[in-house]
Amino acid sequence: MGYQGTIPTSSRSGRLAYVTEKDYSFQAEDVEKLKDRKGRLNASQMGTGKTYMGAELDLETDTTGATLVVSPLGNFDNWKERFEDRNVPVYEVDPKDRDGSFRRFRNAKVPQGHKVFIAHWQALRLMPALSVVSREKPFGHIIADEVHRMQGRKTKQTRALKAIRANFRTGLSGTPVTASPAGYWSVLNWLYPDQYTSFWKFFDQFVDFELQYTANGAYKKVKGVKDEDLLLKQIEPYYVRHLKREQCCPWHPEGVMPWLPDKYYSTKWVDLTPQQRKAYHSMEKDMLSWVGTHEDEPLAAGAAIAQLTRLQQFAMAYATIDDGKIRLAEPSSKLDAVYEILEEALDNGEALVIFSQFSQAISLLAERMRKMGSKVKWGTYTGQNRSEREGVKRAFANGDLDVFAGTIQAGGEAIDGLQNYCSTMVFLDRTWSSSANNQAEDRLDRDGQTKPVHIIDIMARNTVDLGRRQKLINQWAWIRKMLGDEKGRIQDEVTQGR
Repeated sequence: MGYQGTIPTSSRSGRLAYVTEKDYSFQAEDVEKLKDRKGRLNASQMGTGKTYMGAELDLETDTTGATLVVSPLGNFDNWKERFEDRNVPVYEVDPKDRDGSFRRFRNAKVPQGHKVFIAHWQALRLMPALSVVSREKPFGHIIADEVHRMQGRKTKQTRALKAIRANFRTGLSGTPVTASPAGYWSVLNWLYPDQYTSFWKFFDQFVDFELQYTANGAYKKVKGVKDEDLLLKQIEPYYVRHLKREQCCPWHPEGVMPWLPDKYYSTKWVDLTPQQRKAYHSMEKDMLSWVGTHEDEPLAAGAAIAQLTRLQQFAMAYATIDDGKIRLAEPSSKLDAVYEILEEALDNGEALVIFSQFSQAISLLAERMRKMGSKVKWGTYTGQNRSEREGVKRAFANGDLDVFAGTIQAGGEAIDGLQNYCSTMVFLDRTWSSSANNQAEDRLDRDGQTKPVHIIDIMARNTVDLGRRQKLINQWAWIRKMLGDEKGRIQDEVTQGR
């Protein structure tokens, strides 16, 4: 069955939790479904209020003890606001005194007995106290925001999170599976380690692959996903996924936010300058030579993408290799195109969000805007300006800047508010992860947006750009299949009567 309108529910804090404005009843439905599960996964599309639901689910969870929220730095303010609205004391990690801030959190006496500690993902491997303390007294609840960050099952970050004990675990991500279907195992293993014990058993059962034979032996080449209906049936009791404008279940035939304005795409093609083209062909020749020397070996995906990424950099701007490192410089036909788009936007009083996977490209763009003087107000959001980038985000969301320019890695997820002032996004290039690109797009395509969202891709002719686009389209198709989007339902036969 489904619900319509406002649904009040009692919460652990004693106040009423409720959903207001438009129809957000799906959030209350999800809390009701998941609150008694030891592990939960909210995979709803980006921009559907997973932070809100995570905080509400925390209040509804029948447990004693503190809550640990693991989140990207860019979403700390949202988490603090959600919990403080519910009168729950919040403490966040101090990057300059991590253990001290955690000690102060542990020693804090709060009236309701419930408190929250927020740490960013990178801090986990640097804070062994989190797991040590949890062995004596487990956390009541761990919320992993952007839980896809633990898909690397052997990374220190993932191992650190899995070492922290808790009575309840909640994972939040619009794309809990990203680059490889096999990566989903690590997330499910964290939620239910007794059920998902073997990575290779999961791989053989749900990953479509074929054996490739080389002079050095055989390896498994991933082709996609298989038996996704069985996987969806397994996880259905603790899994929710909603789409904004597409059917996601029988009672949401138009998605859960059909009132959102449309999102549409356009491509601006450019030709490399003669100087760029010469450098690009040189890099392409070197790459083909490199591949040729390894043609009898199973080429690791990471190595292949690293080589293709170099070609992307050479398609971005003039580039050289100095001591093994790529150096981007002018000229750049892509930046010429952005300049044209920016001038038109300024003339129309419109703002722009501009993304690239390369911080050097954002630096070149920043230099161009700096030369424009007072004509444009801008800010950057990359890994190079951590101390000031949250101020940039707030300034743009408040309408004080014309341009928000960032890397997809730093600004493409867990950032809210950009949609309040902007409806146009420009990609200088895309990453090789379709989920990361979609996460970035949804910084504008989310609740609060009042205009149609225009996504502009700047692509260079006769470069790797076109091949990358096709690869991303294919990758996103099987990700949607694994998440249950393909049929517009999630196993009707097991969800009826929910």
